[in-house]
Amino acid sequence: MSIRGFSFVELLLYVSLFVIGSIFLVGILYSSLRIQGRESAAVEVTDQSNFIMQTIQRLVRNASLIEDASSSLILRMEETAKDPTRIFVNSNIIYVKEGSGADVALTDSKTTVDQLTFTKFSNPPAKDTVQINLTLSYNTTDPTRAFTKTLRSAISKVSAVTFDSDLLPNASGKHVGASGQKWQDGYFAGNTSIDGTISVGSAPFFYVNPASSLVGIGVGTSPTSAFHVTSSAYLQIGFRSSATASDCDAAGETGRLFFLAGSVNKLAICDGTQWRYATTTTTP
Repeated sequence: MSIRGFSFVELLLYVSLFVIGSIFLVGILYSSLRIQGRESAAVEVTDQSNFIMQTIQRLVRNASLIEDASSSLILRMEETAKDPTRIFVNSNIIYVKEGSGADVALTDSKTTVDQLTFTKFSNPPAKDTVQINLTLSYNTTDPTRAFTKTLRSAISKVSAVTFDSDLLPNASGKHVGASGQKWQDGYFAGNTSIDGTISVGSAPFFYVNPASSLVGIGVGTSPTSAFHVTSSAYLQIGFRSSATASDCDAAGETGRLFFLAGSVNKLAICDGTQWRYATTTTTP
């Protein structure tokens, strides 16, 4: 019994089929790996992007004040330990810093931050809104795994400005409000100390200049006496039916005066030791 071997033509045909099949299988495997790699890159970028946006949204909504919004976001918080809270980019990593605490990374080395900008919008009487522009890419040199995601969102502050500690400027000369953006009312429980002038009203009607020890009523910002009242107004003094000796027995009480009403009206003036009286008359 003889065994017939493969002819050269048959062998060449089988080898060709094997090579073609191998190339086809390798192509399928390569495509599968490329798709899998791109999908894993997309999942990583999407997860980190969503985490960043959710974190920023939570912080903005809990903030008392959106202090600055540009390449970084600075939020003032009610809780002292978290005030201020800052979100920023450093070396392609997004960080959040609460108060004096350590920088906490919101992203890792698997991604790179192409853009993170903040824009603040104020539309009184509505609460302030901050717009977030975020672009995140997968950190790879393999073009088959390249993936970039861009997100844009606007978040409104929920709470009003509330602080449980001192509200201090970082330097002297800072302002609260402006001539075109004025606060409505102010309420204080303790003392108020003002180094500069005090103006009440648009004219102003009441004006105090501590530097020159001048007080003006109805004379604008130009009082010429220690107490200057406009000629169109009156200085009205309260009246009493009797004088109290103990209210005029010390040098620090000199200059006190009141209107003493009786059968003969008199103007009582304290000279530091006793009351002195000037009788009033209807004759100029």
